[in-house]
Amino acid sequence: MKSFLIKVLLDYKDVVYRDLLIAENSRLDAVHHLIKSAFGFKGNEFASFIHENEEWETEVEIPLENLGDEEISMMKDVVLTEIMKEVGDQLSYTYDYASEWKFYLELIEVKTSSSEVVPPTVMKKHGIPPQESERSITG
Repeated sequence: MKSFLIKVLLDYKDVVYRDLLIAENSRLDAVHHLIKSAFGFKGNEFASFIHENEEWETEVEIPLENLGDEEISMMKDVVLTEIMKEVGDQLSYTYDYASEWKFYLELIEVKTSSSEVVPPTVMKKHGIPPQESERSITG
């Protein structure tokens, strides 16, 4: 089975990132939960993955939940390999629309394993992530 090693960089005043290993056939909602866990975010806020073109224009947005009436693909319906295929592919992720925690993902390595199951794993940690509530909107 193949797995993806993905560097996830948090847009923050300090350099904070995690290298995550996840099966290539994982759905984006599994990636969403792995990112939350890896950075210590515990809330159940809305989130979305965004694939942008070379001019940084949004090509596809894949939300956790459908907030409107339009027909869109949601995280639970999209397999990771549909949006990231080869080393260097990038994706952005926004967690909590009010606080706008922004993350940038890059596929840095494709690994092959003899194991049939690749559990989602944090392979490397750098920096101390902020408290999720640091950007909370009050009042």
